[in-house]
Amino acid sequence: MLRNPDWEKEVVVKRIPSRGLWILAGALVLGFFWLFGSAPEVAPIQEAEVQLADSGVLQARYLQWSEGFEANGGNNRLVIPVGWAKGLSNEYVAARGITRFDIPEARVTAEVPGLPAGSVWDLWIVDNQPGPGQSVMPETGDRFQRLGELQDDGVTARLEASLEPGFFDDFEIDLVVLTRGGVTPDQGVALTGAPRLFERMYIWGERQMAQAEDGTLALAPLALAPRPAFADTPFNSLDPLIAEGAELFFNETFNGNGRTCASCHPAENNFTVDPRFIAKLDDDDPLFIAEQVPALADLENPLLLRELGLFKVNADGFANDAVLRPAQHLLGLSRYLEPGNQAVPPLQRTGWSGDGAPGSGTLREFPIGAVTQHMTQSLDRIPGVDFRLPTDAELDAMEAFLLALGRQDNPDLTAINMASPVAERGRELFLEFALGRANCTFCHAQGGANNPGTTLNSNFDIGIESLPDHPGDLIDPGAMAPDGGFGTTALFDPDSGDFVGFGSFDPAEGNELRFNSQPIIEAVDTGPFFHNHAVNTLEEAIGFYNSDEFGNSPSGGLRSNITSTEIEAIATFLRVMNVLENIRASNLLSEAAISELSTATAKRLADLASFDTQDAYQVLDERYLFPDLIKKLQQAYLLERTASKTPAKPLRNYFLGQAVDLKDDVAAELLVP
Repeated sequence: MLRNPDWEKEVVVKRIPSRGLWILAGALVLGFFWLFGSAPEVAPIQEAEVQLADSGVLQARYLQWSEGFEANGGNNRLVIPVGWAKGLSNEYVAARGITRFDIPEARVTAEVPGLPAGSVWDLWIVDNQPGPGQSVMPETGDRFQRLGELQDDGVTARLEASLEPGFFDDFEIDLVVLTRGGVTPDQGVALTGAPRLFERMYIWGERQMAQAEDGTLALAPLALAPRPAFADTPFNSLDPLIAEGAELFFNETFNGNGRTCASCHPAENNFTVDPRFIAKLDDDDPLFIAEQVPALADLENPLLLRELGLFKVNADGFANDAVLRPAQHLLGLSRYLEPGNQAVPPLQRTGWSGDGAPGSGTLREFPIGAVTQHMTQSLDRIPGVDFRLPTDAELDAMEAFLLALGRQDNPDLTAINMASPVAERGRELFLEFALGRANCTFCHAQGGANNPGTTLNSNFDIGIESLPDHPGDLIDPGAMAPDGGFGTTALFDPDSGDFVGFGSFDPAEGNELRFNSQPIIEAVDTGPFFHNHAVNTLEEAIGFYNSDEFGNSPSGGLRSNITSTEIEAIATFLRVMNVLENIRASNLLSEAAISELSTATAKRLADLASFDTQDAYQVLDERYLFPDLIKKLQQAYLLERTASKTPAKPLRNYFLGQAVDLKDDVAAELLVP
């Protein structure tokens, strides 16, 4: 994602003859703007960035999801897990549980194992009311309904409750809250959870979403009232919920320390940050707020943030030591959210360990934890003082935007063939599933993050924490606190007896549940790799599965036994797949720029397209693969950079069209027809 302007100018001059008089004329015009012109016009950020999301995906996914929801009982079986929630819980309680609602019959059951013995617990539901200063947190003015006291049998606390028929006709469940006995939700929350966007749309659909006869969806109260910045802004038929989510993601600071979601997940860098990207940021960037504000000095480890791209994360509550993890990319989240080896929260796999979101552990709740963890003005982390929590409507909008980012389907790797014999051998090895071989597909079916034959994502203890000489330990000895991943059980080293972090043991799986699989195709250009940025290159990451550390882990039965040349072949295949994905993504943005009426938005779309194109050639150039194709991708990148500075639409569109043609040529040359 980083550019060298001098290199760009040199290559533009060198390649002018190869594209004829139009390019020559364009280069002469653009030379003036590039070298001597003022800064290009800047589009309102949401107008271009919203098109990073798939404009049609929300409706299609909702309709597909609703069919499955109906087949599984629909609103007769609404399941909302509850757990500790950053920003909402007033105390850390390690227990997690499940609540089940029969909406038509107004019946509720709950099971919460692991609550502290000898305590009294009440279960509530909350219908948050809109208004000035209101948020997702239970507050004065919201509607509370007590469901009753849980009865503890020594292992699990349970509740069964019935409400008046039709109760949920005018009571929308925004939160399920577990409190201490006699405490109302606005006085103190222990555990909490919330329904997801699609569930809210489906169950309270008459008030939130209506389906027309032609299958289109009309947003009603769920669609947010236009914010001032949106009042007169057309969004090219994009779902207004996605558009609002984009505006919040890129611009909203939630009255915190100046960071936005995009501070740690910039669109220019695959919605993540790495040491190279971080090194180019100004020192006053909000990412470095811990260096600027003394009260936030312990918010991050500034040295390891800059050197390794690691952030402090209090995954097991603020009373426990923070672990150090990188910011994940946010591409294609919808393909690997569903958990495959657990029956309690988190309900979805978010974060590096499947425990990234608070409460129910859903993507919709993720911003609650992110705001509390990363955007606070002080380490007291008091909602309404150090930050404001999002509203329910804002959580809906941000989930919509995040669900629509990145590719929405995995390719069929069995149906393609690589033009390169090395890449083709890598494809064969990747798909091969035999103990003692590569076994890639066991955790990354079709290049994604799910188990083969399922749509489910699983957690594994792969022994990555056992690697000696982690760069963070060498750079700042003692800074890397042990990270046990998902779980609430304290784990101790069997030899020394030392505490090593938190985890949990799933007898059905036979291993400690630690860290969840990530989509492998997108991972190629979002290194360093693993939940702690332990290694820098793709080849090192693949080679780890040959290591003793992996072999000695609970997942060691899947240990690879492949040669260095086979590692290179698999890496070559994955690099090619990443290039194809970057071409797909950048072409969509280039085509959107071509059809865009606003000059500023079209230029920004061309700018965004260039970042994916740059990724494509850098991924190949790291191993100097296919040098002729690298040159074509570099030319396409420079055409997009030129287009991003071109005010004249015909000339800008010509540059973009040429870039798309070049990228299409590259894609065709990488695959066997």
